[in-house]
Amino acid sequence: MLSAESKIAVPTKESLAQMLDQAGLVVEEWLGNWRGEPYAPTSPEIIPIGRLR
Repeated sequence: MLSAESKIAVPTKESLAQMLDQAGLVVEEWLGNWRGEPYAPTSPEIIPIGRLR
């Protein structure tokens, strides 16, 4: 039997916001899931919606 172990690094919202800003992007809305609900610290996802600066 084959098995593998992996880890996925997920940045915090603040860290992600800083990276996007440094890349010249502006976040206009943060979503917390794929149903379009607003982001909250307990959200399962961090989905930034925005544009180029």
